[in-house]
Amino acid sequence: MKYVEMTKGRKIYKKRLNGLTLVELIVTMIISSLVVLMAFTCYQITHKQYQDYRNINNNVTQATLLNMLLTRDILLSDKITKGHDGGLLIEVNDSSSVSYTFVSGYILRQKDNNPTDTFPVNSATVSEQFAGNDAEEGGLIDNISIEGKVLGENVFFHFNKEYGADILMEMKNTKSW
Repeated sequence: MKYVEMTKGRKIYKKRLNGLTLVELIVTMIISSLVVLMAFTCYQITHKQYQDYRNINNNVTQATLLNMLLTRDILLSDKITKGHDGGLLIEVNDSSSVSYTFVSGYILRQKDNNPTDTFPVNSATVSEQFAGNDAEEGGLIDNISIEGKVLGENVFFHFNKEYGADILMEMKNTKSW
């Protein structure tokens, strides 16, 4: 505590000045630094959890969208054939087609000449069959099974296509069957 002498006319007053010591300032700085450090650590942990959740949610959404698009494309298709690259070629009304290509780590979908859709599904095993036998290149497919991984978890997709007699007769006459 410091006293300052002040004069007012003839009388001398000693006034006490309030202030903080250096030790008090240092202790206050250390405590406030710890509070800020804890707040920043909580923010980092919350941000990482949010990023992980968003990544998982995005990949699961993409796998669900792939399932929905494959289901819709197969239901609307006239015929499904095995492509030259081992993928699928889905023909709709002779005017439109959708191709699926299975690449390491991804499944690619392209409709007509539109940009390619990319799905982060690592398709480890793709089985394309017709009448219980493995499909030949360019041949019809009535059973598709895809076993893959999304974020390290196994996922399975299975699709069946039922053909009308007209398509089966056409394929038999062209000896594509």
